[in-house]
Amino acid sequence: MTEDDAIVGFDLTDILEAAGYRIAGPVNSSAKALDWLRANVPDAVVLDVVLKDGSCTEIVRELRRRQIPFLIYSGRRQHQADLDLSDAKWLEKPAAHHDILTALACLLGTSGS
Repeated sequence: MTEDDAIVGFDLTDILEAAGYRIAGPVNSSAKALDWLRANVPDAVVLDVVLKDGSCTEIVRELRRRQIPFLIYSGRRQHQADLDLSDAKWLEKPAAHHDILTALACLLGTSGS
């Protein structure tokens, strides 16, 4: 999971762990996320559009290249993104816990909470 706001990151971690997901992160920068991705293959990624060191563009490219599903969870609206994310599942912050879990379950093809 990438998130540059620590409070949001910890809240999201709590929500996902309580639902039974194993979480790597939160990671607050694209550079750290890309380093982590070099050695790991996640089932899915929850991704903020803007991180501490800028846009998530390189992360999205890597996720697409490796066909790793991702969910955008951002305070920005989809049309405000620096790259084409028209095909991405998108939730605007703040979102209800149930909506986050449902979107992630749908992305993973599981039943969800």
